[in-house]
Amino acid sequence: MPAPTHKTHRQGAQRRSNGVSPYVFVGVGAVAIVAIALAITLLSQTNRPGEETPLMAAQFRNAHTWLGTSMDSNSSGDGIPYTTDPPTHGPHTTFLTRWGVYKEPVPKAILIHNMEDGGVVIWYNPSLLSPEGLKLLTDIVQGYPQHVVLTPYPSLTTPIALTAWGRILRLSAMDAGKVMDFINAYKGIDHHAGAQP
Repeated sequence: MPAPTHKTHRQGAQRRSNGVSPYVFVGVGAVAIVAIALAITLLSQTNRPGEETPLMAAQFRNAHTWLGTSMDSNSSGDGIPYTTDPPTHGPHTTFLTRWGVYKEPVPKAILIHNMEDGGVVIWYNPSLLSPEGLKLLTDIVQGYPQHVVLTPYPSLTTPIALTAWGRILRLSAMDAGKVMDFINAYKGIDHHAGAQP
């Protein structure tokens, strides 16, 4: 290998004294990549359907008991201070219900386990939702063989509420697009303690 010429040494010295270290460019590039990734993450969080709900204390989020009592004996969730009504997480049964359409209300603590297993629950108030709206919801749910439950919830203050683990969307009128956007955003995401999304 030929020895470097005097001119090459001078150019290298000139580059070092007048130029910017290549490490600065690498550092600026890395910061830019992190900033872009953070911006994308924040935008995707804010564009997710529904609103995030306040979480219960960590020891209760995935619990199968409440104050020492098995939730299997309290599937209605009576006396549990869930952070929303209908609930989006919290103490629940050790079993879940089948996916699909129900004509009678399914107990809350059972449905919470369905949400923990990646389910979306569509709750509706039969006295506030039109028969046409219920038919459309039924058709939508039947298009999803797994991870979606439709159940009446007579005490609901809006015609429809959709819930997934830690998320809720209340609808004052039937909106098929919003219903399907919510389902598609959250169905199939496992929320067991330690599960990877």
